[in-house]
Amino acid sequence: MENQRVRYVWGTILLLVGAYLMAVNFNLLPSLTINNVALFFGALSLLFFGSYFASGIRNFGWLFPAFMMAAIAVIIGLADTNVDGTILGSLPLFAVSVPFWIVFALNRRENWWALIPAWSTAAIGGIILLSNLVSGEVIAGFVLSAIGLPFLVVYAMNRENWWALIPGGILSFMGAAFLIAGNLNEDLLGGLIVGGIGLAFLVVYLLNRSNWWAIIPAGVLGTVGVIAALSQQRFIPGLEDRILGGVFFGGMAVTFAILWLLRNQHETAWAGYPALGLGAAAALIAIFGTNFDQIWPVILIAFGLWLIYRNMRSRPQAE
Repeated sequence: MENQRVRYVWGTILLLVGAYLMAVNFNLLPSLTINNVALFFGALSLLFFGSYFASGIRNFGWLFPAFMMAAIAVIIGLADTNVDGTILGSLPLFAVSVPFWIVFALNRRENWWALIPAWSTAAIGGIILLSNLVSGEVIAGFVLSAIGLPFLVVYAMNRENWWALIPGGILSFMGAAFLIAGNLNEDLLGGLIVGGIGLAFLVVYLLNRSNWWAIIPAGVLGTVGVIAALSQQRFIPGLEDRILGGVFFGGMAVTFAILWLLRNQHETAWAGYPALGLGAAAALIAIFGTNFDQIWPVILIAFGLWLIYRNMRSRPQAE
């Protein structure tokens, strides 16, 4: 019954607005001034709020147009003033944020998801508001951190939501890297970001040991981060390729070796093969560098010896 009354009210309003606009087109009535337009959107906002309370506070869909119409009314009202444009740009984001905060407040246990858009849009609106006072790197850092923070809160509220650590950790580390970007060169910044992402996956594993798969991205990304940091060092001529290549393949070999060591807890016995292969590649590059003309013969000889050894082990013993 309440929904029917809401539909009647809105149907009547739409008919009146449509009739007025048609009369304006035929020059039968004067057009609205800027102030009248602001009042018009303010009145629409009040009507949406009325519809929200009339249909029940759980029908929060009415809140989005209600707050947005209010924001538009304020923006139009301030358009001809000397108000800083960043204030006008942040108002729509705050208007979108408020309904999500209300949804979250009504039922924090079930509506935990609303915290993510609520905090993200509010934080971005605040950053736009302060954009004239800080540098671009700081803005980027705060935006990423602001988006990542609610994911961490979602995990803190319910430890079963471990997946939230991945976007939360990644975005938070990226935000932190941009905040200190002014003191780092591009390679070190990239290494910090990639290594931080790897650390987020490591935390996912440490908090829930059943997520053994997280060791792989943690190890690979951590290795790439170390490579980015080492690339800024000065090496003796001829050693750079050997060291960087050895560390890269060695780091990945260690990653799979850790999985192999966990074979009694998880089905990860297969990880021994890539661990051996990557470890051999790390040793060969560390010894011969990237001169593959010298590496391939060693690989072929080693593989041939391994096949002969396997064949001898599998040969049945004579009675």
